Amino acid sequence: MFHRGVGQHGCIEPPWALPIVVNSGHGILLVVTLLLTSGMIMAPPLIRTKLSPPRITNRLVERLRLLAELGEQPVRRLTLVVAPAGFGKTTFVIQWLTKSGMPFAWLSLDEQDNAVGHFWRYLVAAIQQVCPASCSESAALLNSQPLPPVHELAATLANDLANLPASLAVVLDNFHQIADQNIHDALIWLVAYLPDHVQLVVISRTSPPWVLGRLRGRAMLGEVRAASLRFTPDEARALLSESLRTELPNELVDLIYQRTEGWAVGLQLASLSLRSSPDVRALAQGLRGTSRHIADYLLDEVLNDQPEDLQRVLLYSALPERFCPGLCVHLLEDMPLEVARATVAVIERRGLFLVALDDEQVWYRYHHLVRDLLVFRLHELVGDAGIVALYRRCSTWFAGEGLIDEAVSHALKASDPDLAASLIEQSYAVLLEREDGLVRLASLLALLPEAVIAERPRLLLARAFVSFVRLNFTSLPLIVEQISAWQARSAAHPSGAEDEELRGDIALIQSIAALWACNYTTAKRHAQQALQLIPRRRGQIFALAVIHYTVAMVHLGDSAGGIAFMHQELGQFDAQALTARMTILFGLGYNYHIAGQFGTFERDISPMVTDPSSTDRFFLCWGNYLLGRYHYERNELDAAQDHFLRASRYPHHAQEHVYQDSLLGLGQIALLRGDFDLAAAYAQRMRAFARDRARSDLFAFAAALDALLALARNDLISAGLQLELINPRIYAGHTFWLGHGRWHHALVQIHQATPASLVEAEANLSRYVAEAEAAHNLFGQIRAGAQLALVHEARSDVAAALVLLTRVVALAAPRGFVRSLLDCGPTLAPLLHQLLPDHPDRAYITHLLSLCADGQALLSVPASPVQQLSVGSAAAPALLTEREQEILLLLQERRTDQEIAEQLIIAVTTVRTHTRNIYAKLEVGNRREAVSRARTLGLLS
Repeated sequence: MFHRGVGQHGCIEPPWALPIVVNSGHGILLVVTLLLTSGMIMAPPLIRTKLSPPRITNRLVERLRLLAELGEQPVRRLTLVVAPAGFGKTTFVIQWLTKSGMPFAWLSLDEQDNAVGHFWRYLVAAIQQVCPASCSESAALLNSQPLPPVHELAATLANDLANLPASLAVVLDNFHQIADQNIHDALIWLVAYLPDHVQLVVISRTSPPWVLGRLRGRAMLGEVRAASLRFTPDEARALLSESLRTELPNELVDLIYQRTEGWAVGLQLASLSLRSSPDVRALAQGLRGTSRHIADYLLDEVLNDQPEDLQRVLLYSALPERFCPGLCVHLLEDMPLEVARATVAVIERRGLFLVALDDEQVWYRYHHLVRDLLVFRLHELVGDAGIVALYRRCSTWFAGEGLIDEAVSHALKASDPDLAASLIEQSYAVLLEREDGLVRLASLLALLPEAVIAERPRLLLARAFVSFVRLNFTSLPLIVEQISAWQARSAAHPSGAEDEELRGDIALIQSIAALWACNYTTAKRHAQQALQLIPRRRGQIFALAVIHYTVAMVHLGDSAGGIAFMHQELGQFDAQALTARMTILFGLGYNYHIAGQFGTFERDISPMVTDPSSTDRFFLCWGNYLLGRYHYERNELDAAQDHFLRASRYPHHAQEHVYQDSLLGLGQIALLRGDFDLAAAYAQRMRAFARDRARSDLFAFAAALDALLALARNDLISAGLQLELINPRIYAGHTFWLGHGRWHHALVQIHQATPASLVEAEANLSRYVAEAEAAHNLFGQIRAGAQLALVHEARSDVAAALVLLTRVVALAAPRGFVRSLLDCGPTLAPLLHQLLPDHPDRAYITHLLSLCADGQALLSVPASPVQQLSVGSAAAPALLTEREQEILLLLQERRTDQEIAEQLIIAVTTVRTHTRNIYAKLEVGNRREAVSRARTLGLLS
């Protein structure tokens, strides 16, 4: 149903939108928002008829001249077949590929395919139609949201295609329908890296806007244009003879050829007209004008020659873009189904430009140009009102078949947005339970006028769920207000199970909005109402209600009750309800961190990464991240590093904040071990990821690590520059991210130790402590409280610092918090020493002090001379390429070739090639030597 899609949003101030989502992340709640399924906003269901080539039933004139022309050319990466409508492009390509014996994947495009994700899913599905076991990495990559850049989609698909065991042609028909420049860019990338045994065939009425000089120069481009596709006189004679089953006089063939100029559709229409014309010569002499006029004229001739009932079916069945006998019955009303089937068979048998879209002979369409002409004739016949009525009939029939997208499309073509809205409403509950539901609802809602949506609660709810999942918190409160306004206008709600579910969904959305606005009592009340009204069979929605109910309980101070309730609900879902179970586990991990309950953390959360039925990379990344945070907090750095590495393995499947915070954790572990080069490299990756996503909030994570690096180098100027990327006004009550920028913002100000910086740090940290206390966030209270103690100490108010630190230790000691204190830096140790003699938790304080003495406090390790580089500088010289630099970093992390390939989305063989190049450039013989030499040369910063 819901997708882990993350929309664009900027920095938001309190009270309602909790900017923690923006600059620091909202912790678990962010993901709870997204966890409604393991696939959450997926693509709409594929229309399988688009993945099969049209079935050509009439006998073909073999285009030996063209076949020879293409056959003589060397291996191509790209073949363009470009000509106006009616030139037989599709028929020729099918004939060519069939004769060559090369397997081919087929995708017929339409105007609905102008979105990268939608297009690429169809492209991958077309290839998998022919090679079912192929393109696994591309298919997995398409489950990430937002989608990775087009060059990564293309690179991954090129790698998948390189692994195909045999040759393959990938055909894109009707490519002129594609106007999205991102799709064009992706295909240009793909063509550039296609393996030799795969070629792309593009069929289009217009030339793609691609620069093709390089491919032409390398003889890797095949082109078939209108001039080549025009029938020669001999081919025209063969076509007419084949169609008429008789030889025409040469002068008559020449006359028809001159009039049609070898235009395929014109010749076919002429042959149909000649079959019944009493005066063949007069008909041939009557052909005049442009190709469109010839088609118009000849189509009249063809239609007039057909029985009246057949003409009627031709006209009415042309209105929808695709049709079947059942739809014909609904359009024509008085026609029995068997008669409709027989009539369609007659149309196909007579060669009246019918294209079969499947082998089962269910779905058909007409040649596009012929359809245009038939619809024009239908409009002349029935008028505007008749066309509108027919579109409504189409809409009703598609809705009855469960084809909601086409039903809504035809309702809108009938200029009836109310009908379209009603159809969406009727499908609302079903779509919410589908893994592709939200993306379909979003696309359908975008077609409706605002006034229509505002009066329909299910459409408002659909929009609210879409906004919530996409993290568009600027619009969510407004939608909730619209829902409340609708409720106020409604005098009463009818009773019944369906309306109970509607009220339950409204309560859930109200709970979500209240929780994000920090109104925990209201959030709990609405979530409790949602749990009473939403049936458990709606697993994902019900689990979301469980999450918000229990998170509200935890933030109200009843962590024991909230966690116990989650365990109870977890036991109600069987192994088949995997997504619901993983969603609840996810919320459980959040509650454990906020409440500081780590006793059973590892045992309870481990199923997210060990359950053999849970293979979704999104959940694997989240589970590993949660376990990494747990081990990091307990200062179990080896285990933390392992889980953070696993969580960052799939950057395009992990939630963005998970990826960034995992890299931050790895960077901080590197700093603790004195490996500043590696920490700087992680910061570089974080900045690149934020730039790639064009998300300002993601830069705060990189700025946090850059600030730590600058402080470690005693570079207060560079550290101060990072403050510009961190918003200190972000709300602190919910967060549990390592990379919540407020910690690092305050830490830099404490190190600056100016009167102004300490005043600002005290004000911000005091607010953070108050927000964390109000939200019963123990992690936030400990971290902010410890830093606030350092501010008091820096202002020489040691007494106030010790009072505050005493309270912090009392919270941290029984719960096992370690790194939340140690990450404040070694300056905390003197205060701990003063606290030690009389404190009841002496063993805990002694343990912290021993760790500080061992250099386990953040910023304890001094930088070596070779590491004195300015933060964020580009330290890699031209010795290594950018890709080699990326691989060198992963070699340093001791990744295997397979892991590097998965991380960078390239083939294993490509990894090995780059590795050999690195060895040669660095003049070394193995990985260990390469890393050592690179450090000496300063290549890893």
